[in-house]
Amino acid sequence: MGGTRRRRARSARSLVPWALGVALAVASVSLAGLERNVAESGFRRIQANRVSLDPGKTWVDPRWEGELAVRLAVLGTVDASDVGAREALLAEILSLSFVAELGEPRVLWPDGLSVPVRFQNPVACVAATTGYLAVAPDGTVLSGERDAPPQIGTGWLPVIGSHGTEPRLFVPGDVIADEALLDALDVAVSMWVYLSPPDLATLGRVRIDADSARLTGPDEPGTRIHLEGGRTIGFGRAPRMGEPGSLPAAAKWAQVSRALELVRTGFERADWRWIDVRWDRAEMELFAEEE
Repeated sequence: MGGTRRRRARSARSLVPWALGVALAVASVSLAGLERNVAESGFRRIQANRVSLDPGKTWVDPRWEGELAVRLAVLGTVDASDVGAREALLAEILSLSFVAELGEPRVLWPDGLSVPVRFQNPVACVAATTGYLAVAPDGTVLSGERDAPPQIGTGWLPVIGSHGTEPRLFVPGDVIADEALLDALDVAVSMWVYLSPPDLATLGRVRIDADSARLTGPDEPGTRIHLEGGRTIGFGRAPRMGEPGSLPAAAKWAQVSRALELVRTGFERADWRWIDVRWDRAEMELFAEEE
């Protein structure tokens, strides 16, 4: 259903607050400015194979630095006055799945540049051939396959997609086009927005199945969020659908938060296995009701 598509090239001139810096040789957003800085610094050649990342407080996969280094190593030493070579460097960096945008480069004497970079922010993951690949909010599949969904902060990246289906042949750089996966991704994004760190920790590892999100009705809970321990949340439509009459995502997650508080406090009389948060007052089924 829709498959995947390769992501479009992104403009290096779209400046945003940068999450981290990368020390490497790369073309400038303002080529004239770079040439002037190069002339003032007194050097003309820069080493493309000397790369280091400084992520600050931003989460990055530690393997991304190695992938970036390998990609640029083939370029070797680049003449800073060669516009074409600098543009090739820029294109190489922007082609990496985990790079969202580049900022204005700054010359590092004597043979490098410092380039602000905004990395993609992982919010979910998809089952790949033998493991899991992280996914950014825009649906870009990121490199760095793992045996299990990684933990970020107090929470884990939710797996999007229905249980038991064959893993898609995703490769880094693909952009998800399947509507059901995009609906699940939208729910995942809202999860990070509205749940507190303690709630994310209590939630644990989850799978978001939005295959029925567009069929939501009185007897169809739509999106299902499967938690560890046999608990399930009926979430209804994805926030991006904007259907009239649907409870806002903030209100749904507020009810999830209250249900997670019951789990956290070990309140046995409300040990729930199912909650439906589509309504102003969530409907809850308890494990004890099965006995």
